[in-house]
Amino acid sequence: YEPKISAYTVSYIVGDTAFGAIVDTGSPFLVVPQTSCKASYKWGCYRPNESHPAPGLDPTYERFVGNEGLVEWREGRFQFGTFPEAFSAASDFAFLFPQSSAMTFGVVSESLLDGTGGLFLGLVKETNRWIRPSFLGQSDVHAFSIDLRERENFDKSLTLYVATQQDNTNPNAIQLVRDLNKRYGDATIHYVGVASSLNVNGYNLASSTRRNKIYVIFDTGCSGMSM
Repeated sequence: YEPKISAYTVSYIVGDTAFGAIVDTGSPFLVVPQTSCKASYKWGCYRPNESHPAPGLDPTYERFVGNEGLVEWREGRFQFGTFPEAFSAASDFAFLFPQSSAMTFGVVSESLLDGTGGLFLGLVKETNRWIRPSFLGQSDVHAFSIDLRERENFDKSLTLYVATQQDNTNPNAIQLVRDLNKRYGDATIHYVGVASSLNVNGYNLASSTRRNKIYVIFDTGCSGMSM
């Protein structure tokens, strides 16, 4: 947990360089920052010689949290790693990605990092085919869990599961829907649930009906709730 940005972070390695990023269930991509290695930058510095351009994937103009900028798409070796000394927590788990020798990732311009709080590791797996490959879409991961409980002798964790490890028996599970993609053309298939109602200070602002529903996007990349 990084108190300065009110976010939970994880580390990973692209090529031979370690990066840190906010765990984000609201975006799909694996990215690194386009920053000079001569400067001290908390999230890691990009070295072009450790990767190569992704075949057939031209740079795109993306928009993150109101900021706009270019993203260059490349391929490089990926793995989870431990946090460098600059980080306040540690992570020692690893997961085998079949395409780890050629994982597609984005190199984001500095203009996309302004005001967002940092870099994001996107955990949305499914997207429309016409946008760039998602991080988990290049893996055998079929489910994940994020455990933020305060427990003695246990660290907060992000756990990735293959298909045979999925557990669909949780009676408290919230059913997710694809309505934002089907009805509104959302290219990123967010993790969305339907709320029965929205109440503030005891006042009912809205209730879901068959035609008009209240959609809730579960997004670990932002704090609080917005509507």
